[in-house]
Amino acid sequence: MAAGDMKNTTPAVLLYYEDFLAGTADMTDEEVGQYIRLLCYQNAKGHLADGYIKRIMPNALAYVLEKFQADEDGAVFNRRMESEIERRVKYSKSRAENRKKKEASKISNTHVPHMETETETVNRNKSKRKELLHPEWA
Repeated sequence: MAAGDMKNTTPAVLLYYEDFLAGTADMTDEEVGQYIRLLCYQNAKGHLADGYIKRIMPNALAYVLEKFQADEDGAVFNRRMESEIERRVKYSKSRAENRKKKEASKISNTHVPHMETETETVNRNKSKRKELLHPEWA
């Protein structure tokens, strides 16, 4: 699927507040407000056409718009938001597939491998390291 083609079927994305705070530390309150609103619109509507931005935010500040890049059609998007939308859509699809398989088989331990959260990845990697260092603990 090409960038921007993924349909967001979920009403939410994860907001990593520490990344957000670090990424907006040099912004004024007005810039942060515009930035978060544009991120929300991108989540809801996809890449944002220039005319749409001018209609919903006629006084958009240049520094805020610098956080977005143009796609091949001239619509703008924030790369990080694009990535988080894609992750959320893939995760939601994997959960839906998991439910379908579980309902079809009625076996409680059937699952489709899904995207791990950072915590799951870290915990799995710690467990693997422990097994390698101390096989008797496994």
